[in-house]
Amino acid sequence: MNNNPDLLSVQDIKIEIKTKKGPVYPVRGLSFSLKRGQSLCIVGESGCGKSVTALSVLGLLPKSTFRLIHGKILFDGTDLVKLPENMMRDIRGRRISMVFQDPMTALNPVFSIGEQIREAIVAHGDTHPMTGKTTGTPGLKEWIVELLGLVGIPEPDRRYYSYPHELSGGLRQRAMMAMALACGPDILIADEPTTALDVTIQAQILNLIRQLKQKSGLGLVLITHNLGVVAQIAEKVLVMYAGKAVEEAPVDELFEAPFHPYTKGLMESVPYGLPLGTKRLRSIKGNVPPLDAIPSGCAFQSRCTQSMEICQRKDPPLSSLSPTRKVACHLYTDCAWKKGGARPTVGKP
Repeated sequence: MNNNPDLLSVQDIKIEIKTKKGPVYPVRGLSFSLKRGQSLCIVGESGCGKSVTALSVLGLLPKSTFRLIHGKILFDGTDLVKLPENMMRDIRGRRISMVFQDPMTALNPVFSIGEQIREAIVAHGDTHPMTGKTTGTPGLKEWIVELLGLVGIPEPDRRYYSYPHELSGGLRQRAMMAMALACGPDILIADEPTTALDVTIQAQILNLIRQLKQKSGLGLVLITHNLGVVAQIAEKVLVMYAGKAVEEAPVDELFEAPFHPYTKGLMESVPYGLPLGTKRLRSIKGNVPPLDAIPSGCAFQSRCTQSMEICQRKDPPLSSLSPTRKVACHLYTDCAWKKGGARPTVGKP
């Protein structure tokens, strides 16, 4: 029996966008899971489908253009895809919260920070789930001020009355985090929470996320393209390319031995990913293909230095190399090794 069941299980989801030229698919058969208290980082370049995946979990994709046409999103055993909007609203914010990339556009400019956090609490009932206080009592304001202090906002009693434009980017991001944590969620989804911040503030926000996770035991899904962030936060890493998972592994194993050529390219394009003695950074040639021009076979084939003939006609499945490692690459499937040589094993490729 599994004593630590999955809190979130995304199973083979496929998302369609309606365009004038016809449907395109930003997410194509994606699966992953998250256990209670675990931190998962979803990594990839812009255009790989990371943010669309996060928004699909919360049911925030515009229904006029986006449609989940296949798969399940199970939260604590409940399929969120099948929930009516009124039940989804109760989960969104209370049990699954999200910190967006740009807090200036996510915060309402005409309400103070304190008012916006209070509104988030009121939206989920008259009694606050963490404190037991009713939303009409003065004690709730004191608790919100305490929460602002918890996320590292100086002078929280004064900042309660501040408007978003009166705060720096780092403080706005902290305010967004306070709002996301206000109802004591089980899962926090953070979409590039440090992208627009300078290096010092980035480090502070990451340290804050780490501390809050340790104190509250919440599950964390962090979306990023920054491998430095991954190294600091993740327990498990999911690498996405062109809407699909191409590699999944515990963070230590991934950094020690990346298997997929795309993961290796990401590692080699940053200083801390270089082997000892290497002086020059490498880059991955080309760009992520546009949604209406994803090639048949492996989507990474045109950028891959190890591309084979089969890569042009067959899309490799995400296969298990060990109980903890998965990779979608023909280099690690039967067709690549049957004709000569030993089959690749888990370890340094």
